[in-house]
Amino acid sequence: MRSLEEIENALRENPDDFDTLYEYTRVLFDANHVKYSFASTERAIAVYESAPDPAQEARYMELKRFRQKLILNYLDALLDEAWPFLDARWTPVFKLGRPREIALLITPDNVHLLPALIKSDSFKRLRFLSLTFVDCADEALDHLQEFRFDPIRIMNLCFNSDVHESAFDAFWQKIMFRVKNLVGVSLRMPHLTDKIATTLQNYTSNLESLSLLSLDRTTLTHKFCEVLADDARSQRLTNLAIVGSCLGDKGLLTLLSSDNFSNLQTLDLHDGTLTNAAARIIAADIKLPQLRSIDLRYNQIDPAGLDILSRVRLELKVSDQHNRPAGRLQSRIL
Repeated sequence: MRSLEEIENALRENPDDFDTLYEYTRVLFDANHVKYSFASTERAIAVYESAPDPAQEARYMELKRFRQKLILNYLDALLDEAWPFLDARWTPVFKLGRPREIALLITPDNVHLLPALIKSDSFKRLRFLSLTFVDCADEALDHLQEFRFDPIRIMNLCFNSDVHESAFDAFWQKIMFRVKNLVGVSLRMPHLTDKIATTLQNYTSNLESLSLLSLDRTTLTHKFCEVLADDARSQRLTNLAIVGSCLGDKGLLTLLSSDNFSNLQTLDLHDGTLTNAAARIIAADIKLPQLRSIDLRYNQIDPAGLDILSRVRLELKVSDQHNRPAGRLQSRIL
């Protein structure tokens, strides 16, 4: 077997040699370099999948099993400073040894570790980030103003308690120049007010790549719909979700009659207060040329309204009217 130095020299000459990557992986692991052996494993798997070789299939399958074993047994080493924050409800996704998708749970017990997380080098390939805040929102947002958001494309923010508007505004004001690559933002909190949602809209509407916006909780009203509908930058949105809201039939009319949603393809309004009037609005001539589907589950539309919707040439989700999703607050926030 070649020495580590000999293998590394061989990789410098041919970094995509599957046999050498396989050997490198085993040597690194035997030397207790778990993180580097994991990165080498992923590199070898990627090389094989780009040009499959039946003669190497057995080694390829061995590496896939080895990769899974490393994740199961050494996740703490692979995640470094992110490990104390890992949200157990989500399995992280890696690419070439670094997290690609990760969900973090920030609580009073670990919020003091955020400075170390912020300085971590582990997030250079991160594309999807979900942050859940439990009883420490203001302090956590203050720390996270320095986080490396640059590579992230999708960001979910979930709060189990209300956040102060000043803390929320300061957070977005500070990170704006580092989130210019975002294509999707999701925000959930117990009482998501029109004012906080408008603050988010004022910042994210300046993101040229943003096409998905999801807002979730019960206090948004038709007034926020007017903010969205009047903003010409809403034309960038292809997917819009206003879930668990009080926007009502008036808010729906505002959205569907706006000229600023010309690219909107999906609209999610489930768990709301829409009635048969909403069904009649949807059945009327809609100005949105790209709209393909609307989620209307868990609203207040009766059989007569559902009959109207049955004649609409859109993909509609309408089940479980007059019923709220069981355990919604717990399942969506914690």
